[in-house]
Amino acid sequence: ANAQRERRAAPFRLERLQQLLRRHHQEAQPPHSSQLSLDGKRLYVSTSLYSGWDKQFYPDMVKEGSVMLQIDVDSKKGGLKVNEKFLVDFGKEPNGPALAHEIRYPGGDTTSDIWI
Repeated sequence: ANAQRERRAAPFRLERLQQLLRRHHQEAQPPHSSQLSLDGKRLYVSTSLYSGWDKQFYPDMVKEGSVMLQIDVDSKKGGLKVNEKFLVDFGKEPNGPALAHEIRYPGGDTTSDIWI
């Protein structure tokens, strides 16, 4: 029974993701764009949808910039966990704040474009 419990990954907690977003912004926007790494171990998410929509629905984010987070994927045991050591705050960019939407890999092709 203990071995089975150890194999199970902790459930993904949306609340933890929202706490991280609130730490960097007044208003917590849900992740809109996502990109799974080619090895399937990391899921990158960003909070900007489209600038027109962001202006209408998330005006604070337009002023403060969007963020990108990494969610670690345990493909062997199952489960997702927010990587608290990885957060890109586009509000702190030199010419920012910026709204980052698409997540693409350098040299990638359409096989690395995964839209959810």
